[in-house]
Amino acid sequence: MDILVGIDGSAHADRALAWALREAALRSAPLRVLNAFRVHELAGAFGRKVSVEDERAEATQMVEEALARVTGDAATESVEIETTAVTGRGAADAILRHRGEADLIVVGSRGLGGFPGLLLGSVGQQVAAHADVPVAVIPTAEDAGRPDHHGTRPIVVGVDGSDASVRALRWALDEARLRRVKVTAVYAYRTLRDGAPFDAFASIEQAQLDELQQHANDTALRKLDTLLEDAGNTDGGVEVDRRVEPGSPAKVLISDAADEDTMLVVGSRGRGGFKGLLLGSVSQQCLHHARGPVVVTPATD
Repeated sequence: MDILVGIDGSAHADRALAWALREAALRSAPLRVLNAFRVHELAGAFGRKVSVEDERAEATQMVEEALARVTGDAATESVEIETTAVTGRGAADAILRHRGEADLIVVGSRGLGGFPGLLLGSVGQQVAAHADVPVAVIPTAEDAGRPDHHGTRPIVVGVDGSDASVRALRWALDEARLRRVKVTAVYAYRTLRDGAPFDAFASIEQAQLDELQQHANDTALRKLDTLLEDAGNTDGGVEVDRRVEPGSPAKVLISDAADEDTMLVVGSRGRGGFKGLLLGSVSQQCLHHARGPVVVTPATD
């Protein structure tokens, strides 16, 4: 198995490539660097004949230049690297079609085609939505995922009992074993007041509300413990910080993973997701607003 990273020559793609290199070194896995290109059919009309071979050579050169910019770290010197330039209808399509045996796909949050105001580009969103393996989306922040912090921060993972979140939890635990770091497992739940009219609880004493809140908290904690057992951490191989927090799951997770060097792991769809949606609202919000790397694990169905 290997790691596949898609690049396009942008600074955002360079950060994704650097992150993928360090991840490949951590896993002792080969890295495939892919650049998708389109043949510009109209170029010949303006005095320059363009062939697929010309475009492929240009794309290959782009890959080599990107590697030259990000390599040089002693920790990544041993990584086996394969470079590929392919034609495609778009970057997301090319990445998904050429996944091969990769068990992790890495992309930048925005590429050359992204609008400056957007935190997540269409390629990152499409790949995360359609891939059948985990996808790491690396943010645009200059210091996000810095080399000196790759593998030192706790990994934050959101769980809600859905198949996708259990898969996310297992992935986070496996990654934490590799990095020798802690996992912060977060179970966020909505309170009685969420979505209720302002005066809905006016006739209920505060002590009763506190009791109901405590009951909800205890129930969520028991569910989290069960999920951790199901995920295979019964031997205590990974130190887990359990957090049960009331509130919007996306807001809670983004807050808990507020540091730019903190990896956030979420399932593609949670319990609240509609079957037809490939990405749930929580994973979409995390991809759009998290400051650090976000890994989206696919649903098992």
